[in-house]
Amino acid sequence: MSVIVRKLGGKMFELYTKGAPEMVASLCRPETVPSDFQDILMGYTQHGYRVLALAYRSLPEKLKYAKVQRIQRDQVEKGLEFLGLLVMENRLKPNTEVVIKQLKDANIRTVMVTGDNMLTALSVARECGMVDPDESIILVQAYPPQEGDIRQDAQIEYIKTNSTENTVTGSFNKFKETRLQMGNSKHYCFAVTGKSWGVLRQHFPDILPRIVCKGTVFARMSPDQKAQLIEHLQDIGYYVGMCGDGANDCGALKAAHAGISLSEAEASVASPFTSKSPNISCVPTVIREGRAALVTSFGIFKYMACYSLTQFVSVLILYWIGNNLTDFEFLFIDLILLTSLSVTFGWTGPYHKLVKEPPLVSLISLGPILSLVLHMFIQTGVQVFYYFNVQQQPWFIEFVDNQDDEYISHSNAAVFLCSAYQYIILALVFSKGKPYRKTICSNPLFLGNLLACLSLSIWLTVYPTDPVADFFELEILPNMSYRCIILGVAGINFFLSLFLEMFIIDSKFITKTCQNFLDRVCCSSNKQSYLTLEEEIRNDSNWPPATTSEAGLAQAFHRLDSAFRSLHSHDDTASLLSFESSETASLRSTGSLRKSMGQSYSNHIPVPETDKLVKYQNVKLDMNGGNINPAYEAEVHQEKITKL
Repeated sequence: MSVIVRKLGGKMFELYTKGAPEMVASLCRPETVPSDFQDILMGYTQHGYRVLALAYRSLPEKLKYAKVQRIQRDQVEKGLEFLGLLVMENRLKPNTEVVIKQLKDANIRTVMVTGDNMLTALSVARECGMVDPDESIILVQAYPPQEGDIRQDAQIEYIKTNSTENTVTGSFNKFKETRLQMGNSKHYCFAVTGKSWGVLRQHFPDILPRIVCKGTVFARMSPDQKAQLIEHLQDIGYYVGMCGDGANDCGALKAAHAGISLSEAEASVASPFTSKSPNISCVPTVIREGRAALVTSFGIFKYMACYSLTQFVSVLILYWIGNNLTDFEFLFIDLILLTSLSVTFGWTGPYHKLVKEPPLVSLISLGPILSLVLHMFIQTGVQVFYYFNVQQQPWFIEFVDNQDDEYISHSNAAVFLCSAYQYIILALVFSKGKPYRKTICSNPLFLGNLLACLSLSIWLTVYPTDPVADFFELEILPNMSYRCIILGVAGINFFLSLFLEMFIIDSKFITKTCQNFLDRVCCSSNKQSYLTLEEEIRNDSNWPPATTSEAGLAQAFHRLDSAFRSLHSHDDTASLLSFESSETASLRSTGSLRKSMGQSYSNHIPVPETDKLVKYQNVKLDMNGGNINPAYEAEVHQEKITKL
């Protein structure tokens, strides 16, 4: 950021600049930048301080106020004189380390993407626990192609940093050259700057997925680069959540699967979630709520599907003899059982702890489909058993089809009563608690609803009064012991369904082993996933390349800055003079045109902007006092009135 100012009574303008030290230093004259600039900067940033650089320059005296209004930034933000560094303490918020630990314990990968200095980012990453104390950080620096006597292609430098000291070892080599094997373990992560990120995307797209897969710290990233990182993480199969608190994070917040704004300013517009607390403690909450919502949605889906199929089986069985459920039996199932249970089903809150295993994210997977099939096998078996068992009872009266559409019969009663318990059993079994939701005891409405529905069903089974039986058009089974058998079989049905859901459907053999086998066999997509990349990296003993020579981080950053500076080096004085020459030529051309047309400034014809600039610069502006001539103000005002 730069400002152009002038002292009262001064004859020339001055430009003052503040910004990232590396950027500001690249805009300064080399002789004004101290030789130990990188060392001093590294000394502050390695301890987590935020550092800004300050610089200034005096603009040419002939650069007047009017030209200042029109000049481009790149024409004056060069050839600066380095002034110094502004150092600010960058303390971690108290709960940051705790939240990072919670996420890592839950096997949720944490990545830092920031516009701050790389060393500041590395210091904060270690301090908050994002990088383990025994984990090596490999700084990836990518250099753009250089023009010279012999053209150099884009190159990559891998610099292995020490966990406790600021010394590094590294070798400078092209990516496709033969590399030596790293002599230590694969417990490492990558750190990348925004400049290197741009080179990697342009010249090394084949290696970028590996960098993204193992990258933990991305520093000096522009807003567009932050969004690009989110998209690359998504491309390799990650579900990405993003936290941000500024306008620079809007693109990344919008690109992420779940964006969380930590402020109510610009970032809140781009993100679906806004935290009232300006810290990352909201992240575990969002994840727990999201997992609970996902599991609840799956449970509701399976419950509604099994409810429909269970009722469908009841109707099919009774249709076999020309019978059916009565209208009020349908209403009892649909309104009292189904509606009340499905509404209160989702009011169970999330579990208080994050676990490592994420929930299923696809309905078209082995677990949900197998659950529906096996549960319906149990429900159908119970109803078929009652349909035939009731016919074996000595008091059984066979149903006779009639023209009055009366469905009162022992078969109707047996099928209806046993199916009523099945709807309650399904709701209870699919309402899973730990590890993603709290227990049903924490949801008093759902628990009370279950007890109420169970009580009504038991009443209709064991001892319904005649008015109630007439209302439901229900045939009362004459044998009390048989009614109790219905309750016993309902209990067996419950334990079978619970065992199936908890110990078979939710077992790792089904959710992991069998599902992974089906994914390998049936998956037709060749899209690269992060699991595949991690396996490739583990098996590739020659990557990343070994480091053979020692160097300092200061020298490494200086090499990168020099490589980029050489691409944009040019004479700032010549550029500024060129700008002034073009402006002067334009003004002279416009003045000659007006003179040839015989026009004057007093005829109230709309004046082009360049002509106004001529009057503003040469006639009506008092540069010493900085005030506009009143006569010119009146003339401009009159021109505005004429235009209106």
